[in-house]
Amino acid sequence: CLRQEFRKGNDPSMDGEMSNIRPDDVLDDFREGSIDLTTRTIPASGQGDVPMIEIEGDADSLRFLGRLILAQADFPLDCGYGISPRGAGSIVFSPKAELGIYLHRIPCMDQEQAEDAD
Repeated sequence: CLRQEFRKGNDPSMDGEMSNIRPDDVLDDFREGSIDLTTRTIPASGQGDVPMIEIEGDADSLRFLGRLILAQADFPLDCGYGISPRGAGSIVFSPKAELGIYLHRIPCMDQEQAEDAD
């Protein structure tokens, strides 16, 4: 279990062990109800400022998101992965979540495939 390894001080994300883990595996490794992410837009607050996206959660919830990002970074079969408070992955969001999260690794595999076809 990734959670147990992390709590023991053995972070598998730092020694290459994440490369064979699918993003779905990360999602499956945390029991339902243990992750509670809240996402929302923070409006620009001043001149020259830009809106920000807030991702809020306890330590385990943020560790989950970090592992999900690392798994997607190394996942060889797809360049994108998304979770949504109103769709796939909704179990990791709080009821107050306003935004989903889409991770996209570049270069895009769709572009590579299109270029290979030319």
